[in-house]
Amino acid sequence: WSQGIAKPFAFRRNILQEHHKLSPLNSTSFKSNIKTLNESSQHVKLALYHPATIILFVGTFSVFAIMLWILRRLPPLSSVETPSQRFLWRPTKSSHFKTNKAILVRYWRSHSWDFLIGMTTLSIMLQTLCVPGSATTINVMAGSLFHDVMPSGEYLIGLPFAVFTATVSSLFCYVLSWLTACQIVARRFPTKISWLQQKISAHSDSLLFLL
Repeated sequence: WSQGIAKPFAFRRNILQEHHKLSPLNSTSFKSNIKTLNESSQHVKLALYHPATIILFVGTFSVFAIMLWILRRLPPLSSVETPSQRFLWRPTKSSHFKTNKAILVRYWRSHSWDFLIGMTTLSIMLQTLCVPGSATTINVMAGSLFHDVMPSGEYLIGLPFAVFTATVSSLFCYVLSWLTACQIVARRFPTKISWLQQKISAHSDSLLFLL
């Protein structure tokens, strides 16, 4: 099983190793670079039909389906809203955040576990799909909320929440991009890939600072 999972990723690693040696600045090597990328994309195409890849694809979208089901099963926010306080899904002012915070505090006190599971699920989904501002907005709301619901809640719950959701969502984002876009990017943007691989190769001893 472990070899089956590793095999599709080995194709992608081999592609990167091959392209590190190519330079887009020279016309001859540039043509060779495009040819090699086209040939390598065939390996990726084969890897995408590997049973382990199919299992990974189905598993990833099954997780998303489960998360959508969880969100639909949660008690609605309207159960804790008041006529003067309505939850704002696109807060732009500090007053909006305060209103949302008051509503979420009431929701937490009425549905603690539902709130924690729902907020974690929503954060993972939005960050996986790279929705702009989602991580910042949710993390600010989480830190502010958990600070009020328990002593040192921003550290005991808010910090682990932010780390966990960022880690899981980045993993899902990588898996989705590899499953859906690897072959397309290799075929459509060969010069960009070569430029980026040259930068990585030139700074292989300091990748952390390059990132």
